[in-house]
Amino acid sequence: MASSSRGRGRGNGTDQRDGAQSSGGFASGILTGLGIAAGGLLLGYGLSQMMDETSHSQEEEYRRRPRPANDLPPRRRTSNTPNTEDIPQEKRCVVCLNGEKEVIVLDCGHVCMCINCGHEIMSSHHPKCPICRAPIDSVKKFYM
Repeated sequence: MASSSRGRGRGNGTDQRDGAQSSGGFASGILTGLGIAAGGLLLGYGLSQMMDETSHSQEEEYRRRPRPANDLPPRRRTSNTPNTEDIPQEKRCVVCLNGEKEVIVLDCGHVCMCINCGHEIMSSHHPKCPICRAPIDSVKKFYM
């Protein structure tokens, strides 16, 4: 019987020590978790501020940049355009798929739009190439 009471006593003592160690570990784990969460929030806030500053600086750069040149002939009337079926697939405008590619986008050099879509894209706030999304410096009529 003495051995059984000793075993229980040791078991109880061990359980109490393990409980004390685990509760201390639990408290420090909570503090560590809170510290990591707070650090993550601060990092996220800092990144969002940095992104806002970057977007503001890009917006200012767009405003300072001269308006892209639109050196295209006037828009075509729909009655003058050729039948879509007469235009081979590889020569069709990538924007509307109806007109023939006649516009070259400068700086990237893509020939990808009809004159009507070229005017439409150039009238947007920040015109971008429909192929590579690069900012458009100017557009010109392209003769093949």
